[in-house]
Amino acid sequence: MRTKISRVTQREQIWIDALMRSELVKDEGLFTVKEAVHAVSQTPLKSGRMPLLIPNRDKLSRVLGKSEEFEKSEFKGRNKTNLWRLAQ
Repeated sequence: MRTKISRVTQREQIWIDALMRSELVKDEGLFTVKEAVHAVSQTPLKSGRMPLLIPNRDKLSRVLGKSEEFEKSEFKGRNKTNLWRLAQ
């Protein structure tokens, strides 16, 4: 297991929490970063409001890599898209 380069910031933790509450993580085992960005943008915050700051694909991919709650699973298709899942 590789060590995490840096810690997850408060803003990044909000995105991870939103992703954990989303139906994407609850229903499916594997997901792409593009699907995760959409799930974060559509999941209300704990306060009930919709998020104002939505990460782009590159930023969320880096955040998922920093988080110990998610891990890269495998590649999908010809373009080698990374799939993510909850860490075991």
